[in-house]
Amino acid sequence: MTTPYSVPQNFSTTLNVAGGITDSATSGIILTSVSGLPTDGGILCFDWAASLDISVAEYIEYTGISGNELTGVTRGAEGVSAKAHSNGCTVVGVISQAHIKRLRDKLTSNDTTAIQDPHGNEILKTTHVDSAVNEVTLSNNLTGANPIISATGETNVGLDLKMKGTGVFRKPTIIEIPVFAPGTDTATGDGKAMFRVPEELNGMNLTGVAACVYTAGTTNTTDIQIRNVTNSVDMLSTKITIDSAEVDTSTAATPAVIDATKDDVVTGDRIAIDVDAVSTTAAKGLVIQLRFELP
Repeated sequence: MTTPYSVPQNFSTTLNVAGGITDSATSGIILTSVSGLPTDGGILCFDWAASLDISVAEYIEYTGISGNELTGVTRGAEGVSAKAHSNGCTVVGVISQAHIKRLRDKLTSNDTTAIQDPHGNEILKTTHVDSAVNEVTLSNNLTGANPIISATGETNVGLDLKMKGTGVFRKPTIIEIPVFAPGTDTATGDGKAMFRVPEELNGMNLTGVAACVYTAGTTNTTDIQIRNVTNSVDMLSTKITIDSAEVDTSTAATPAVIDATKDDVVTGDRIAIDVDAVSTTAAKGLVIQLRFELP
């Protein structure tokens, strides 16, 4: 007897066929809903229940959907015999050997059709296979750019994720730089702190800046510039400011603005923190936060 596979509850519906279906039907298998069901095929468990009685339940494989009807149906999948099912029986999605095989085949073929998860999100696409050198390149943003895995030396770890219908989400890298210790007054001067851009940030852009102090200063603002020492350019067209009696830039009356023509960094760039002004009664301590993302 085949061991039942686990049944994730991310897809659940019912059979919607008057009179139900016989144990040999491969057409006319209509579901009440197909919302969230992968359109490129999968396996469903009919007559599923928490106890999963294989004498009643059946795995049915399909390769497509037309309206709410399953197409390319194979009955008795995964070694479980085909059975008749009544109208209204519970139908759920299944992760099985067939799904695992499909993933394996994806990694060793030039098929560029994206694999979908049980929610219909595109999660994997093969962009290059060279069997001669056993090389596989995958793209997780489905455009071929910035693959997350590449045998050709890809090292940038700023991941690009694309979910169906939502566009591209850039996973940022956050750098925090202590400039002054908690009990130390802030003071003006160039290069009060500096860091080197590592290889992992190569080709990224500065997309966000923020700052905070441990103890608020009073009267006038604390102003900070981010400077690319290597390129001899200021990266902000409007400086970071921490207002009088405030401890964080999130409350600044004038938000910082990044200069889009000077926001890119490469391996080995030296990024300096310049303090251009401090409150009359100086704030104590200072931490700078920089956000980098792939363009």
